[in-house]
Amino acid sequence: MDVLSIVSSVTFAGLLSLYILELGAAVWLLVDYNKYNARLAAYVAPIWEITGTFSVFYLVSFEAFYPKLLFLVGTVYILPIILGMVFLILRDSFLAYSEYIDDSAKEFAYSRIYGITTILALFLLITVLDSSISGYGINIAILASNYWFMLSNPFNILMFLAVFMLVIFTSGIFFNIRNIDLVLASFIAFMGLFLFTTYEYLPSLYTAIASNLYLLVPSVALLLIVLGMFIKNDKYTRFFVLPFLFISLFSFEYFAYPWLFGGSINITSYLAPSINSPYLAAIIIFGGIFLAVALGYFVYIQHLHRENAGNDDYD
Repeated sequence: MDVLSIVSSVTFAGLLSLYILELGAAVWLLVDYNKYNARLAAYVAPIWEITGTFSVFYLVSFEAFYPKLLFLVGTVYILPIILGMVFLILRDSFLAYSEYIDDSAKEFAYSRIYGITTILALFLLITVLDSSISGYGINIAILASNYWFMLSNPFNILMFLAVFMLVIFTSGIFFNIRNIDLVLASFIAFMGLFLFTTYEYLPSLYTAIASNLYLLVPSVALLLIVLGMFIKNDKYTRFFVLPFLFISLFSFEYFAYPWLFGGSINITSYLAPSINSPYLAAIIIFGGIFLAVALGYFVYIQHLHRENAGNDDYD
């Protein structure tokens, strides 16, 4: 990987890690609002704010790093992008409504709309990512899209289910949801779905992973740490969840690099001119570090606040 690609991949892995945690909060609220609302209320709005900021940060960096790729993306993915924006607007609106309303019945209803629209937005995001990796639903030669196939092909459906299982697993640990059987089962389901889907529908990616298993050592080590701490109900478990997510997602990007659309396009050919690379990389790295520190500070302060209030969710 070149410098710009590494910085871009790191930024995207950070953004997706945050979004997975936010989605996890939405899912657990849908599962049992009355049981989990008090626990998650302190996290939803701050994570949402940081995710929104990181989204803008990533889009700006993507435009700077891959200016020649914007036309292609905007052409073949215009429908899922517009639909995703609609669901994100609904999500943001109803989250804000639920934060500032005193009517418990309406707050419950708004929270459910927030959760459902967040899941729909994730589905569209995963669809774009799956299609960009596999090429399903895209004819690159004429820049044409078969949106129905893009959304409904088995690779996309199964990969979405795999990501959804990952969401339940990581958010269940981060928010200390003490349904251990469900949390562990979701991880097993994620691994089974992910391995089967890549083996069956994207063998090039499966082969890249299988040929470089040593690169997964950091992710596996963090996974074992997280699982051990979660089972012991260690109050510092959540501090290891984001690093696990981030390293795992970055590893996935590395395995897929540099090919897009089933090997039709090499993404390095769309990079910004090399003369701009040092300046772009420096700006994005500085901004990324600033946002990462802000997120770490948020998690730490929230942890202290809940611990001092005697409500840190750990027995």
